[in-house]
Amino acid sequence: MIDEKKKNDIVAALREKGVFLRCPMCGNSHFIMAESYVRLDLQDDFDGVKLGGPSLPTAAIVCARCGFVSLHALGLLGGIPQTNKEENDDSKK
Repeated sequence: MIDEKKKNDIVAALREKGVFLRCPMCGNSHFIMAESYVRLDLQDDFDGVKLGGPSLPTAAIVCARCGFVSLHALGLLGGIPQTNKEENDDSKK
């Protein structure tokens, strides 16, 4: 679960970036942040699914009226480093 301070930091970062929270589907302006992060696994091709590789961690913002979900990359919001763990692991070099 995302703690309240981190949620507030994410909301503040979205506002700082000029995100105006108005649902593109229903026009509602009340949103809820999901209680956990969403991990989007990055894939090199469509032939199969690779687990445990690079991913794009995101925060899910949900419209309180219609349920529309928008995903926001945490790395661009200052929430996490934008590097892959393998890129920083000097023992593999």
